[in-house]
Amino acid sequence: MTVVDSSAVIAILRQETDADTYLDVIDAAELPGLRYPTPGGPDAGQVADALSLLFGTGRVAAVGIACSWFPGYGTARLIAPYLEIALAAG
Repeated sequence: MTVVDSSAVIAILRQETDADTYLDVIDAAELPGLRYPTPGGPDAGQVADALSLLFGTGRVAAVGIACSWFPGYGTARLIAPYLEIALAAG
C-alpha cells in the first residue's frame, strides 16, 4: 500500500484537479463480470466514499470513470447506486 502525505493532497486540492477513476479496482467478488478484476481490492462503498470526499472539495474540474465488464452480469446496475452517491457530493 502506498501512503500519501496529507499535506501533498491538500496542496494539490488548492487548485482544480481532475479525477480519473478505474472501477476495476473494486473487489471482483463484489462486482462480477469485470474484464480486469482486482482480487482483494476495496469494496464499492469504499471507492464511493473516497470519490465523495474528493468531489466534496469543490476542486474537481473534470471526472473520468472507466470500467469494462462482460455483458450479462448486471455490473452497471450494481455499481450505479454507488456512483450516484459519489457524484452527488460534487
